[in-house]
Amino acid sequence: MMIVGLTGGIATGKSTTAEMIRGAGIPVHDADAAVHQLMVPGGAAIAPITVMFGSDMVAEDGSVDRQKLGGVV
Repeated sequence: MMIVGLTGGIATGKSTTAEMIRGAGIPVHDADAAVHQLMVPGGAAIAPITVMFGSDMVAEDGSVDRQKLGGVV
């Protein structure tokens, strides 16, 4: 089995390319979507992020405040 990583800057066609690959019947793992699921209210990343960076990294709705987190990492 071959594993290929698709990377690139903003607006470089990663999503379009991933959809083309999916369209060919090849499984695609979207790491960005997976991480977003970890940061929703009740997500598995909430507690570790709170321990490492403090409770102000959590937004009022219980999700990770990605902008604040981005400012410290």
